[in-house]
Amino acid sequence: MRSDRRRRAPAELETDRLRLRPWRAGDLPAFTRIRRDADVARYLGDGEPPSEAACECYLEDRMRRWLEHGVDAWAVELKETGQLAGWVGLTVPERRPGSCLEIGWVLGRGHWGRGLATEAARECLRCGFDDLHEPAIGARHHIDNVASARVMGRLGMTVTGDEVDRGRRYRVCGHQITSEQWRRSPGGQDHPRPCPRRGAG
Repeated sequence: MRSDRRRRAPAELETDRLRLRPWRAGDLPAFTRIRRDADVARYLGDGEPPSEAACECYLEDRMRRWLEHGVDAWAVELKETGQLAGWVGLTVPERRPGSCLEIGWVLGRGHWGRGLATEAARECLRCGFDDLHEPAIGARHHIDNVASARVMGRLGMTVTGDEVDRGRRYRVCGHQITSEQWRRSPGGQDHPRPCPRRGAG
């Protein structure tokens, strides 16, 4: 696996509707509102809305990871209004050294159901394969998070299995897409295979 020091993702990316940009100190209030929404928090961390202090630490950690790894989560801004809609990124799994980069996203509840997660994530995958030349990119979601599973399917990712997240003690479903798969079918599939559950036939 290549050293993180060789990764240098572009500071800003764009799609038709979105601007993926670096974090700013002024993003903290909007970031906190999104992260502390109970519906957003449901499948993140321990499933509970974090404190305001924890949100501040989390945002600081995102900035640290950019400096340390050369890639992490971008702030997702609506081009039309400049509003912070959430975040999306390619992260180094620090608890699983040697693993491929993982893509992940979080959008505020008011922006669900508009295809924004797929749009932002697709641009992240393009960056990972075209700009960073990654051989494969993974993703994980809470076993009950059907919406994220659907997005991963639309991106063309395939299920690799499920496991217990040791740090959070719930089951997560793993997905992955290789550079070859991405170039062969960039649009992905619309109907992903469901993640197998323990005991399922």
